[in-house]
Amino acid sequence: MTWKWLLNRRVTFLDRSERKRAGEWARFVGSNLLGIASNFGSYAVLTTYLEVFDRHRLVAFASGIAVGSVCNFQLATVYVFRGHSGSR
Repeated sequence: MTWKWLLNRRVTFLDRSERKRAGEWARFVGSNLLGIASNFGSYAVLTTYLEVFDRHRLVAFASGIAVGSVCNFQLATVYVFRGHSGSR
């Protein structure tokens, strides 16, 4: 998780303002736990309530990954790495 945070900090959100790293890392870990929950949760809902996904679990798995990825990116954008160095 630390490598993922460092890569996001140095590549994806390089233009964001510098903040205290320990707090930022803790927010990153928390937001990623929510992303994991959305990944597994969407998979569970799809395979439980929609027969087509129960028969094609790989599609449900890929859908869960997509939902988790969008959740992680949105949380990183608005919560973890919020603020732009040149604005506000």
